[in-house]
Amino acid sequence: MVDKNKKEVEQNYVHVDETGEKKLLLDVFFTVIVQKCMGKALDEARISPMPDRQLTQFCKTIKDHHYQILDFAKRILKEFGYDVNDK
Repeated sequence: MVDKNKKEVEQNYVHVDETGEKKLLLDVFFTVIVQKCMGKALDEARISPMPDRQLTQFCKTIKDHHYQILDFAKRILKEFGYDVNDK
């Protein structure tokens, strides 16, 4: 399920510059990792015997929480001088 309020994040967290050197894009890497964790939590919730209304609220809560974690991590990376994608 894709959150329509969030823009899609480029899933390639390794960037090769013009010299051929690989650089890890930490903000994208963390986003990919947190989204994978969020996806697992949402998948497990879908197989639970939860009523539809409760499941919808649970999914919104999980997404809000995980995206807050991502925003927090990006602010820290920015503070320490990392180039952060603000999409």
